[in-house]
Amino acid sequence: MLLLFGLGAAVAALARIAIGGFAPAGHLPVLALTLYACGLIASLLSGGPPSCGATAGSPASGHRAAE
Repeated sequence: MLLLFGLGAAVAALARIAIGGFAPAGHLPVLALTLYACGLIASLLSGGPPSCGATAGSPASGHRAAE
């Protein structure tokens, strides 16, 4: 869920910068840059893929095997 928020925020910010320009009238779009930074940080903090050794019943996968 955090990854989706991060990607959504980054895409929205980049779209705003692409449409409005990076520095229209000599002013930086601080809100768009802040949104992009938050999206990037959220994407990085969401974690990586599960380890290769994770199986459906292992504690690393977060799933419990059918009992």
